[in-house]
Amino acid sequence: MKIAIIGGGPAGLSAAKIAAKNGLSVTIFERYKIGERINCAEGFFDFLGICGKPEAGVLFPVKNIQLKIKSLHHIDSSELNLWIIDRQKWQSHMAKQLHEMSVEIFEETPINTENLEGLKKDFDWLIDASGVSALAMKSHGDRDQYRGQHALTLQYKLEGDFSKYKNSLKAGLGPHFHGYYWIFPKSTSVNGAANVGIGTFNPTSRGINLKEELSRVLEEENLRHYTVLERRGGRIPFHPATPFLRDNVLLVGDTAGLASPLHGGGLDMALLSGKMAAQSLIKGKPQTYERLFLRKTRYKMAYERKIHELWGELGIDFMERSIKTALFFGQRNFRRGLLRALKSTIKI
Repeated sequence: MKIAIIGGGPAGLSAAKIAAKNGLSVTIFERYKIGERINCAEGFFDFLGICGKPEAGVLFPVKNIQLKIKSLHHIDSSELNLWIIDRQKWQSHMAKQLHEMSVEIFEETPINTENLEGLKKDFDWLIDASGVSALAMKSHGDRDQYRGQHALTLQYKLEGDFSKYKNSLKAGLGPHFHGYYWIFPKSTSVNGAANVGIGTFNPTSRGINLKEELSRVLEEENLRHYTVLERRGGRIPFHPATPFLRDNVLLVGDTAGLASPLHGGGLDMALLSGKMAAQSLIKGKPQTYERLFLRKTRYKMAYERKIHELWGELGIDFMERSIKTALFFGQRNFRRGLLRALKSTIKI
């Protein structure tokens, strides 16, 4: 069986690894070089505990989260399966493994909708891991239908003193908009670096200028004088683009709209969707991929979407009460406290 994978990000690489391990012929088409042009805060959050620690590129485990809502909360995250990673190193490591497994990788080979139709004929199955571009949906003319719900982000990579963030990260909810900012350190030395960004889950709301909001955050966090090494930003789709199977194409990762509607992260869902899409092909049952994936992730997705909705309706007062409840229940184990708080306050 011949499989083509469009995109060499986490979802595509995950699918390729499972498929190649099981004897399928796999070809990856990546628009850039693998590990380049990454638009990500580089936090790896495996709340479900199904992905495990990344094999490469781990900078440090996050043991403490500083969360600013109406007040500043310190969360023990040592049981949350959360790491800060270097995605370039991580994805390059996965690509090296795939080369050793005889996976054919064409880098700097962009695929457009016309190429896509040819690939659908030349290969038995395609896995669309093209991300926000969502080539398979674009070729069907229904991409915009699924991209109405998305987050919009702006991020700077800063150079400066991040020594106070050793084994920790910081996030703060917007007091006047549905979104938050983050400080994810990559090096916690005096001459360190961090991804500092801001995102809104309601980008159409009036009066929200991400550049101005990020400038406000830099001022409040005493980061204004730090050196900007890089500027990134873009959309994060968080509305599942069902059906995940279209003709002989399976959608995974951001292409399938699987990012969290609560925090915008999606590395865990990218890995899991890529893996399960490949497994469905190996078993000869691609039609089961969507159902099995949504069954496995149903509680995570339902809770995150419900909190997203309540946050948008009730604002940060709701989020402040929720985190206090979770901290009360989770004095010894925040993960358990969070789950108990969710079950006691949100009905799904």
